[in-house]
Amino acid sequence: EQDSGPVGLALLYDISGSMDIDERFSRARETSYFLLSGLRTGEDEAAIFAFDSGLHVVQPFTTELDRLRGSLSSFSPWGMTSIHDAIASASRSMDARATKRRALVVLTDGFDTASKLDAAEVSRIASAIDLPVYLVAVVPSIDDPRQGEGGNGALAGDLADLARWTGGELFVATSTPEASTIARQVVSELRQQYLIAFPAGEKPGWHSIELRVRRKGYTVQTRGGYVAGNPAS
Repeated sequence: EQDSGPVGLALLYDISGSMDIDERFSRARETSYFLLSGLRTGEDEAAIFAFDSGLHVVQPFTTELDRLRGSLSSFSPWGMTSIHDAIASASRSMDARATKRRALVVLTDGFDTASKLDAAEVSRIASAIDLPVYLVAVVPSIDDPRQGEGGNGALAGDLADLARWTGGELFVATSTPEASTIARQVVSELRQQYLIAFPAGEKPGWHSIELRVRRKGYTVQTRGGYVAGNPAS
């Protein structure tokens, strides 16, 4: 089934203390402007959440996208960081959304200091409601995980896995051009989706998924798996 409905995008801002360094929060807002500019007012919908040690609803879902601009002007980065817990809470709040083409975009520097949940637990929550999680790391070049040992290990490990398991992706924005390119790719992926159904595995627990295409030059992105039954049984 090819779905051509509207897009539903939730932006989740990291407002912890570490985001006040190296203009990270400014880069996050810049990326969000690019994301919102790719949506269609009156058709697509978006919401804004923020988190430090807890989750804050800044602007509920609306199709009046102009209302979202400037919504974070009252926030100042401060406090602890609970990335995993915030993603789980924001995902649960999107469970009742009617929009099929929906996604959660997390704008963060990737440093988690206070979460109780781990990446695997969060990915199960998001995957259960077919919610891809895109993580955009707004970091200086020194924390870029693409730089190997000099980068932020969490971005190359747990957070990258979380995004991949839910069908999203981890991006790194160290400059304005990168932020613009990332925003276009995220919105483009949401508008080009197919639904493939198959019988679920009978064994309780996590089942991995790998989807391949035969035509050269094409790539397919899907979530990394799903949970069947009660994984604790």
